Amino acid sequence: MTEQRIIVSAGVHIISKESEFLDAIGKAISEATPQGSHQSPSKCPVIRTLVNDLSSAEESIRSQDDSLLIWDASGDLCNADIISKVAERDQSIVVIDGEADDLIRLWDEHPSLNHIWTRKGGRITVAGRYIAKTLSRLRCDETTQGITSYLGQDAEIYKVEIREYRKTKDCVERVRDLAALGGGFEHLPVMVASLTWEMIMNAMFDAPFDFGKMEPKYSHLPRTNDLVLNESEKIILEYGYDDEVMAISVRDCFGMLTKDTVIKSLIRSSKQDQFQVKRGGAGAGVGLYMLLDSVNQLDFQVKSRQFTEVIVVIRLSRRFRDFEFAGKAVNFF
Repeated sequence: MTEQRIIVSAGVHIISKESEFLDAIGKAISEATPQGSHQSPSKCPVIRTLVNDLSSAEESIRSQDDSLLIWDASGDLCNADIISKVAERDQSIVVIDGEADDLIRLWDEHPSLNHIWTRKGGRITVAGRYIAKTLSRLRCDETTQGITSYLGQDAEIYKVEIREYRKTKDCVERVRDLAALGGGFEHLPVMVASLTWEMIMNAMFDAPFDFGKMEPKYSHLPRTNDLVLNESEKIILEYGYDDEVMAISVRDCFGMLTKDTVIKSLIRSSKQDQFQVKRGGAGAGVGLYMLLDSVNQLDFQVKSRQFTEVIVVIRLSRRFRDFEFAGKAVNFF
């Protein structure tokens, strides 16, 4: 597999009230930067600032305007005014203690944010992995598609083109069967099948857009329609796993998803009782909220009028409890 290359000219600034967080994230950044190249960690200045109060934290934000800012919004650092200042920066990552609903609430309050994590139970090392992977994408030379940067170098990645509705069930079953081999918790295969189905259905029925008429092409059709997409409308499915996570991506050829649509959908869905269902239920109707609730990382990569890619990452753990405590991450690239 090709090594992910990282542009490191701007540097990274980490701000936290916990030295453990600073050390964990600093280590993750070093591991995310390829050794032995002109883009070595030594050329990526990592500033770690341990703060005691809001005033010192705010001063630290102003002192590093050109850096990628990683803000540990725990305790009194989860302050609306300061997070607004963090959100004004071109590149910033906010890490909070909480659940999926806390993440959604923060995104609703600060829609300009593109990267938000939770570290449930204060587990810092998990947030470190998410930040390392996102740093790779933020620093790559050009737009990176697919799940290569999410998995280890020895992972085998499968890629499938989808055009026909009647063949989607077979594709979902392949992903489910691979999940059964990954060594995860008992009902992971069923959950993965549900998520994959939902992602494909969104790409098949909701994503296609008629740019001449400026309207969706197939969103009016039921998701049982025996639809056949044109070659220019084909969907790309990628999936694979390594010794830590399983990653799945679905990509359409239209690039019409907006961050505003994602946030509104998550907010609406989180407030509706019918979405509060057990993970691993029926595929259709799961929605974006249940995608987020059922994975550890949910990424959206959009290039307007060219493609939208939705990527989910799930921690492979024998115990479901360990999966739940691995935290959440949402990114919009």
